[in-house]
Amino acid sequence: MKRTLSIPKRRLLAALTLLLTLSGGTGCTVFGDYNVATEEPRRAFLSGNFDAAVKGYSEELDAVNDSLLYRLEAAMAAHVGKSYRESFQLFDVAYKRVVEYQDRALMDAANIAQQVGRIVVNEKTVPYTGEIFEQVLLQAYQAKNVYLSGERDGVITEALRCYDIIKKARRIYEEELRVTQERAEQEQQDAPFDAEDVRAKMRKAYAYQDKLKDPEDVYDLRYVRFLVAWLRDAVADRQADYNSALIDMKFVADRFGEVDFVRRDLARLTGLSGDPEGAQQLYQQYGLKPVPRDWGSVALFFEAGTAPKKRQFKMIFPTATGAAAFAMPIYEPTPNPVAGAVLHVGNQQAETLVMTDLEQVAYRYHNDRLPLMIARQIIRLALKIAVQEGGRAALQNNADGWAALAWTVSASVWNVVSEQADLRCWRTLPHTLQATRLYLPAGDYPLKVSLIGAGGGTLGTHELGTIRIAPGRHRMINARSLGRALHSDVPQEDYDG
Repeated sequence: MKRTLSIPKRRLLAALTLLLTLSGGTGCTVFGDYNVATEEPRRAFLSGNFDAAVKGYSEELDAVNDSLLYRLEAAMAAHVGKSYRESFQLFDVAYKRVVEYQDRALMDAANIAQQVGRIVVNEKTVPYTGEIFEQVLLQAYQAKNVYLSGERDGVITEALRCYDIIKKARRIYEEELRVTQERAEQEQQDAPFDAEDVRAKMRKAYAYQDKLKDPEDVYDLRYVRFLVAWLRDAVADRQADYNSALIDMKFVADRFGEVDFVRRDLARLTGLSGDPEGAQQLYQQYGLKPVPRDWGSVALFFEAGTAPKKRQFKMIFPTATGAAAFAMPIYEPTPNPVAGAVLHVGNQQAETLVMTDLEQVAYRYHNDRLPLMIARQIIRLALKIAVQEGGRAALQNNADGWAALAWTVSASVWNVVSEQADLRCWRTLPHTLQATRLYLPAGDYPLKVSLIGAGGGTLGTHELGTIRIAPGRHRMINARSLGRALHSDVPQEDYDG
């Protein structure tokens, strides 16, 4: 038996006032498409015109609800364009806002639960705070910015902030999932429509199948751990730095323990952490020769393509007195011709390892949060339908049939038009985050990077000049592919001469 909803006139007027205030006060953000709004700076970014991309994204740094997101996009464009100090400044403001959001969420455990039911018009009416994995990557790029700009004294500070972000992100993520489970059954009972049917249709639309990563990959990315381990190793001035780097490398080895450069790093850091016997055992176990102390290394941190974007999945369905809709975002992949890269140093070469696939991470995050998004959708639809049916009933009670009909039509149009998916996401992020490392005797070597296609063939080889390897020193190559183009940087060291 279908329930009949009623709503007092005072609540009706309050709800209408709220809807009008939200729709009028948030401007085009409520009804705009982020992908369309950012198309021009995105084209500049993909074509390698990073200055234009930074300028384009920076025009909206004061956007009411999207300020954080525009800062992330502009900061990434500056980073790939090798404007590391500008990127640092943009990321720094974004970092402070993310920390403020995380602290507020963790100080008030009810804050996350309150978020479930507070969104009245659509998801775009609230400020963008970043997906969990976006928050973690923000600080990882900041640590890399400091290193690449030559300010090595600040690397450890930024690396430590990575740990803080990861720790808080994990707690928030787990709390979100807990709230989701609690609200799912309740909303099924309270919904003025078939909530289970909505849920089934959404799960069908979210058929990510075998592309899901483990839950922990959302907040604790292997690539970030490897990057932090490498940075702490590269600037280490005490054994404690090696100890911390070893902890991160063990975490990486749990997933990639069959990869030679990961094994070699694990064994070498074990020795540097004060356990030479343990290091020797690992070298023997892996069948690897110990790295001589007078050798150096070069690591390629390679990012391929761009992360998936969001598109809208929307369904319109009849209500007792009109129509309503639900709209949800769905991630879809962005085509990327490059699958990996090969680092060539002299006559040695090493292929990159995909440590984090952000397409799979995004799918996992969205899949886990689907019940939470549906719960929000149900609450929002219930209010909209209540306003629609309450207004019609009030007008009919006053014997105003034509006004009741007009109200029903207008409310139905509002319900359908106002329900729009939130398509905001950090689109300049790469598709995959990869790395590899070579150890070599001290000397000067020709340096090249080859791009590898999905079928394993070479798409092109890029000459990067000559690189100097110094005893006991470690060098970074920072590279990003966009289409088939490679944008790279080999930062200068004090021993380059």
